[in-house]
Amino acid sequence: MESLFDDAQPRGRAILHPPFDNTTAHVETKQIRLATTDEVCVVLECVSHWPEGFTLHMALFLAAATKEIPHFLHHPLAPPPPPGGPSLAVRFADGRKATTPDPLDHARDIGEMVTLNVTSTVGGGETHLRQGIYVHPLPPPGPVVIAVRWPARGVGEASTELDGAEIRAGAARALRIWD
Repeated sequence: MESLFDDAQPRGRAILHPPFDNTTAHVETKQIRLATTDEVCVVLECVSHWPEGFTLHMALFLAAATKEIPHFLHHPLAPPPPPGGPSLAVRFADGRKATTPDPLDHARDIGEMVTLNVTSTVGGGETHLRQGIYVHPLPPPGPVVIAVRWPARGVGEASTELDGAEIRAGAARALRIWD
């Protein structure tokens, strides 16, 4: 089986975020357990729909306390995360994809490529971490595959599908405050 994490492509230079300053997102609760072991549970808690993209609100839970829980995605100016940490991949129905381990290339124009950017990190306690990953642009209609893995914790690749048409419909329900 082909992994969504194969064939890493450099991420583009743009740092795109939702329009926090003039829009409220349409939010849908998901509560999808993507991967569960005796020690780890990875959950897609909800999706925030924005006019030009969507945020995946991911949660990592550990059965036992640890000193630090690694993030899915680090700030673009921070050093890359260590290998084997938690990873997330998104693939649109048209084949475009992005993964959190993709190397960052500041000189590359993003064009129509899928980009992943951190919108928030909450928690960071000894047993949990929540992180919002903004996905840009909106997907075409069809399946949107969301995959996770965490090799260092024994979590193999696991995935779920969202509906691209439903993501687009949710984006149409985002409320712009100012134009």
